[in-house]
Amino acid sequence: MRSVSSYINREKLLLKNLKTELVAVNPKQPLRRGYCLIHKDGVPVTSAYELKAGESVGFKMWDGSGKMDVTEVNYDKEI
Repeated sequence: MRSVSSYINREKLLLKNLKTELVAVNPKQPLRRGYCLIHKDGVPVTSAYELKAGESVGFKMWDGSGKMDVTEVNYDKEI
């Protein structure tokens, strides 16, 4: 019985660790910390160089989504 109990405890620990890893790599997790995902025509925007003043883009936050108009784009020259 002891080996079965030990096996079950190891498996529980393994599942707990896997859950922690899955939560960490979930792309929606940063949204809960105040970040948002920006997309243009359903495609994620990953750089300010993909945006132009006057165009409309979508955004996704942890509790909803919407559309917004780009009024100005500033590029980070240090990157």
